[in-house]
Amino acid sequence: MSGTQVAPPLSVTLPVVSHRLGLDDHAKSMETLRRMAKVLEMDVEMRLMPKSFS
Repeated sequence: MSGTQVAPPLSVTLPVVSHRLGLDDHAKSMETLRRMAKVLEMDVEMRLMPKSFS
């Protein structure tokens, strides 16, 4: 999905989506998680999964 498709269901503007998915911010956050995981001798796992409907 594009940012244009994602923004309306989230009730946000395209710039907000772009900022949240920004590569620089994401890369910094992931690098921090990787460093923490290394110190804790753990792996990092991030998944997007379909919402289960019950």
